[in-house]
Amino acid sequence: IVANIQLRNGSNWQTPLDSYNLDRVELLRGPNAFLNGEGQAGGMLNQITKQAVLSHDFQKINLLFGSYNFFRSEFDINRRLHSKFAVRAVAVFHEQDSFRNHANRNFKAVYFSANYQPFKTTSIKLDLETQRNISTSLGAIHADAFSTTDRTGATTLITSTIGGWTYVPGNGMVYDTIGLRRSSGTNILLPYQFGQAIMPRRWNIQGPDSIFNYQNKALALNVDQKVGEDLNLNANVNLNDTFRQLTARGGS
Repeated sequence: IVANIQLRNGSNWQTPLDSYNLDRVELLRGPNAFLNGEGQAGGMLNQITKQAVLSHDFQKINLLFGSYNFFRSEFDINRRLHSKFAVRAVAVFHEQDSFRNHANRNFKAVYFSANYQPFKTTSIKLDLETQRNISTSLGAIHADAFSTTDRTGATTLITSTIGGWTYVPGNGMVYDTIGLRRSSGTNILLPYQFGQAIMPRRWNIQGPDSIFNYQNKALALNVDQKVGEDLNLNANVNLNDTFRQLTARGGS
């Protein structure tokens, strides 16, 4: 299900998410949303982060190993410092390569949560997080968007945003494609099994400069007060600072 809006703890969240500090995901269905079947979700996904637990202490370590130098470690520790106060810290270190050339990812993050309940009807929660991602992206899935189609004969005008100076390795030519036309093709996906002799599956057409790096720092403060049996007051403050550095192929 693809939701229109992504929430985190009830607030709009535009930064990429990693699952290391997520406790659960809520599907908030909209007027056109379906749990099963076809159609756009028309709703929202609310991703709930891990919170400090007042009831007991616990700790957990996950170590994952895999192919292509994949390694991931997660640390989750909760401590009940008082009957009314608890803290929780979660950290992750993730690195991996790929069978595709140049593709890799290095991700580090630390998350801290504090939970204070001075009274039975009052809850104060503080969340702090910092994360850093450095990665080289994979290229898009290739599709037959160039071959002539006898079904429609449709063509596409090549503009400055999708064309430019193009090198054709087969004949060693370099020419400007802007203003020319190409057939729209069938747009049928080309799996690597179809033509590895032409384009091996290990190739990353985007190259080593196709990066997706970001650094994020976030702070959230939530105060919840219950007033009587039928009234609940809630105040929520969120600060989120994200720096992104993104490069991708933007032409032929």
